[in-house]
Amino acid sequence: MPVGDVLGLLAGCGAIGALTTAAAGGGRALLSTLAAAAVRAASDTEHGTR
Repeated sequence: MPVGDVLGLLAGCGAIGALTTAAAGGGRALLSTLAAAAVRAASDTEHGTR
């Protein structure tokens, strides 16, 4: 498995944990910020989009 895939998997797991923590704490502003960052990160990781 390439290193980039492993790092992407770890980042995804971290994002899920952060979103779960934010949702449980009721931090709507934090939750929306993290969701926007996750969408931007996902769009930047696609191959050949730049």
